Amino acid sequence: MTKHLFFSNVIITTLAIVMPTFVNGAEFIQGVVQLGGQLRDGTAVKIDMRTVKLTPQYPYAHAFMWGGDFESRSEVIMPKNVIAAINIQIGNEKMFVPLSAYSDLGNPYQASFEKTDRGFRLIIAGRGGTSTPYKAVLEFNNENIQRRRITLDIFPDEVWEETEYSFKSSTDEK
Repeated sequence: MTKHLFFSNVIITTLAIVMPTFVNGAEFIQGVVQLGGQLRDGTAVKIDMRTVKLTPQYPYAHAFMWGGDFESRSEVIMPKNVIAAINIQIGNEKMFVPLSAYSDLGNPYQASFEKTDRGFRLIIAGRGGTSTPYKAVLEFNNENIQRRRITLDIFPDEVWEETEYSFKSSTDEK
């Protein structure tokens, strides 16, 4: 009995060390996902994401989006839905997230929150009907989005997109 408890504690401790530091993860249910976590200093973070179904009248119906596919060289297949809003609150402050950070992320099915030394990451997984899954990693400091990197799961080093963001910080001199 003592040996079993010892080995159970060793396994649990090992998993705690090896496993990534996902504070919270959830699947999109009826187009909505809500996450929460804490920054390194203990400040609460709340994230709310919503999707909308795409119709042929969508203004960017002929643009390629992650989670979509190509029917031919000149014709794209739209994803069924796309992220329409990401609302983030850190403590009592709402964070601005530009439309360019999420407006082309189609068919998301899962999201996770991961705290980092300088803020946090929002990880969004998506997939299309015939296309392969993608992963979008949005990196935030305690005030703004800093970077977005999207990779195709089967070719993460060959098929990717990256955007860096720059904002005037509230701590910058005026």
